[in-house]
Amino acid sequence: MFILGGVAKVNLGVDTILNRCPSCEAEKEVDMLVTGNYFHIYYLPFYPKSKEVALICSSCGLKRMDLPFSDRYVRNYYEIKDKYKYPVYLYLGAAIMTLLVVTLIISIIK
Repeated sequence: MFILGGVAKVNLGVDTILNRCPSCEAEKEVDMLVTGNYFHIYYLPFYPKSKEVALICSSCGLKRMDLPFSDRYVRNYYEIKDKYKYPVYLYLGAAIMTLLVVTLIISIIK
């Protein structure tokens, strides 16, 4: 049986934050794009996998893409991490599978 699945990205938010640029070494405003990777089967979102961030320095224009969304790259990570949550629909595949398993167990018990 052929299963069509993979990993896709969804945009979780865009913001401007104050961060240190590794190129020009200045505390400047940085444009930040947070994306989330999720696993899907037959284009049905199954579960979130990881979050990534892209940072663009407003001073020198340095672009750092596909970095892990963590305190190593984002200075005020602990203050803003709750702002970039996965949408509920990304758990749809796991919810459907759980519902099918529970239904199957209940039908076997009866």
